[in-house]
Amino acid sequence: MIKGHISASDFYSSTQLTTGETLIGVSSSAAYLYLNDIVTYPDNTTEPLNAIALPYPKADKDHALMTQAGVGLCAYKTTEQKQEAASVFAHWLVEPKRNVDFVIQGGYMPVTKKAFKNLKNEKFEDEETQSLYNTLTEMKSDYTVISRDVTYAVSRKAYTFYDQIRKNQSQWQARYEAGEDMDVLVQEAMDILKSLS
Repeated sequence: MIKGHISASDFYSSTQLTTGETLIGVSSSAAYLYLNDIVTYPDNTTEPLNAIALPYPKADKDHALMTQAGVGLCAYKTTEQKQEAASVFAHWLVEPKRNVDFVIQGGYMPVTKKAFKNLKNEKFEDEETQSLYNTLTEMKSDYTVISRDVTYAVSRKAYTFYDQIRKNQSQWQARYEAGEDMDVLVQEAMDILKSLS
């Protein structure tokens, strides 16, 4: 990153992919589905994106981990009748058959194991979504799912660290290219991380 080979991007890293700044992005399945279909370069020339989803790298099968998070579906505290209606709607939306229909039309991935399993006989209209489904199918069978159930304090620290890295990245690269010692720059990044613990 200090040499400029890795970019600490915005939360979805899609901007850098669709402007040709990067060739590879590590992102979420949701972000992947929101990529533009074309790459637009600074000179305003364009070409098809041709994105393909690949599984997370892994050292071996015993250490294959993937995170899982979901959408935030909530309802305001209100009358019992409205709370019941919100619950009925949420259950209706995630019913496997309906969820599969929604997924295919919306280009998203299912929210229940049963709905995901029901997708195996479906074909998506575009190669990018099919690629994502194939990759997620492979990962669901070969990887251990870990939850992103973290406390607010830990989450805040992670966002603070990420913000600091993005803020300093370009000046670290400029200092490195000007001949500054790599170890000094790496230590600055480590000091930011240690200050948050």
